[in-house]
Amino acid sequence: WPLRPGSFGIAVPAVLAAANYTTSEQLYLLQYNLQQLLSVYVAEFGSSDKLFALAKEALCTFLDVPHSIQTSTKQEAAARQSLLLNIMSDIQSALLSASTVVDMTLVGTGVSVSLKGSLTLFMLMLSVVQGYGHRIPRIRQTAFVLSAMLAFFEYSTLCAFFPSSQSCSNGTWSGLLSLLSATVTALATSFFFWPFYRLETPEFPHIFILSCTVLHGISFVSSSFIEEEHLTWYFMTTTVVLILCFYYSRLSAHSPLLTFRKGLGIMALLRVLRSWNSTGDKWAHVPDVADWLGDSSNRHVLAFLIFVGIVAVILTTVRQGKPLSSFLLYLALLDLCLYKMKLIYYGDAQGVENFYWYLPLLVVFGMLQQYRSGNVCDFPTAVIQSWMLLCLLLHVPQNVPMFTLVIVLENAVNYLLCELPLTASYRALLYLWFGMCCHFYQGNSNKLSTISVSAGYVGVSSYNPLLVGFLMVSHTYSSLIFWLLMFWKRFTQPQDQELKRGHGRTRLLVCCTFLLAKFSVTAWYLALMVIQRYHLFVLTVFSPKLIYEVAHAIVVLLIILIASVLFC
Repeated sequence: WPLRPGSFGIAVPAVLAAANYTTSEQLYLLQYNLQQLLSVYVAEFGSSDKLFALAKEALCTFLDVPHSIQTSTKQEAAARQSLLLNIMSDIQSALLSASTVVDMTLVGTGVSVSLKGSLTLFMLMLSVVQGYGHRIPRIRQTAFVLSAMLAFFEYSTLCAFFPSSQSCSNGTWSGLLSLLSATVTALATSFFFWPFYRLETPEFPHIFILSCTVLHGISFVSSSFIEEEHLTWYFMTTTVVLILCFYYSRLSAHSPLLTFRKGLGIMALLRVLRSWNSTGDKWAHVPDVADWLGDSSNRHVLAFLIFVGIVAVILTTVRQGKPLSSFLLYLALLDLCLYKMKLIYYGDAQGVENFYWYLPLLVVFGMLQQYRSGNVCDFPTAVIQSWMLLCLLLHVPQNVPMFTLVIVLENAVNYLLCELPLTASYRALLYLWFGMCCHFYQGNSNKLSTISVSAGYVGVSSYNPLLVGFLMVSHTYSSLIFWLLMFWKRFTQPQDQELKRGHGRTRLLVCCTFLLAKFSVTAWYLALMVIQRYHLFVLTVFSPKLIYEVAHAIVVLLIILIASVLFC
């Protein structure tokens, strides 16, 4: 009876009986199972505890079983079987507990540092709003001493609640964690010395945007809201468009009817995109537009929509006075269109790896044009065009029209926001909202099963963990990254005087807004994971969402760092 080395499994008596093993054979198999578990137990805990002695005694007793099994009653055989099963169950529980040990002191310190970091970003935003954007408060000696005492008290409390944590018995870990917590605490408390008295009362749309951002984080308390998170984003984006149209229509430089037309156009695009890919938990099985287009009988319609989508991308990216880069972009889009047509009608994907040469060429041309003309928008535009081409390449044919609608939607949203008196921080939050909304429009969810592994092998002939991982992340977060990049492009446009006023201070405020909106939710979710670590759905709902949250936070951080350095 071969067993995998290191297995914690226990034989099921009902299965052995159904296989027509005799009582003697069942006892023999159970003692063999116990020997295997005991070898794993000894390797983990040694041979000096009570459970090991009990298991060895049961194995020695088994030596008499084959000789007395004929004269033993059913009750005696059942008692021996029950003894073996109980010992194996205790060994299995001990092994499972040892294999799933979590250093709760380390986790608690990490959650505390994350929450304090979010508080620091919030206080920094308030100081920027009041005009202290380029002044870093000095960490006073008294504040640092008090912070160190508070950090030591926090660390001691965690060790008192979780005395088995390895970091509590390690002096190096204790010093490092206390120093990290004290530093973050001192940095957070240093902002409390600013006199916060120049804050203005926000208007109703601002209150709605801030409230929904907070409520979205609170919704993670419920596993059902995590499974159906896409509905939260759908509600928030559609509602905020209506509120902006109704509230600011009277302030519009044009007629109120034009503002409502823009809003209705955005609502229509949102409704079409919502029907494109069914996602979530309860509605993922519902037929959608992508399923209908994926049917071979509708491939002519799919080919037509791809062609129309490519034309729409060309119309939204027309650039005057840039003939070389425009020609290269249109050539790449034509090549992409032909590749998708070949994939639809013949299922042939050969030669697609040559398409990747367009991406660095566009970026290089953008850098050269910005160097020659001095136009700060040339390089961001080239990067965004390369990103659009990569996303259109990685998406399956039935999602190519969907992504072109996302591009059109961004232009429509920008067309509406240009005439509204919204500051850069609120525009940043709205772009983050629409980015997350479009993230779910492309069929993503908080389940790992919706990650497209095939996207990592588009044009890749052999497995490369870095390249395949990059392509998978690019496909999964294609819409979100597109919206973030487009925001920074709009931010650098010289004609937008509202966003350009006090550019350095505004850039710092925008970076703080993005980081606070993302990392405060991540820190809050880490705290929820610690609280609900024994929840029934911790492995099926909360853990996959934690992986998405970490990946999402890393993506947002990288995009902000790259965009704020290269685009501004």
